Amino acid sequence: MAFRSLAGFAHRPPIIETLFENTHIKIDRITARGQITPPGEFPAEPSNEFIHVLKGNLVLEYEGEKEKVNLKAGNHALKGPKQRTRADFTAPKEDTVWLKVSYKGQSGRYPEFTGAVGPEEIHKKGRK
Repeated sequence: MAFRSLAGFAHRPPIIETLFENTHIKIDRITARGQITPPGEFPAEPSNEFIHVLKGNLVLEYEGEKEKVNLKAGNHALKGPKQRTRADFTAPKEDTVWLKVSYKGQSGRYPEFTGAVGPEEIHKKGRK
């Protein structure tokens, strides 16, 4: 993956740690400090993606879209398999850390299950 560092910052690639993967899903934790995808480059990643920022600030640019998506800790974004995105900005003075969940298949509802806590647990419905 190509990257570029913002002016005045160490030229090192972002750190990508694969936390889990199988034939249907891959979960990466990405840590960047001032690294971006080079302007005009939109890597082809033919999977659905859920991006959730844990720390810092990430600005995503979707190919063909004028508006950029500004994500801060606690925010998330979705990308379909035909969409292309690039990191337009990561915080230069602190680590930006995000989870990227890449998955195959259609979006939809996961079957209800009790989970680890028990029947009294609360399931919040996220944004669609």
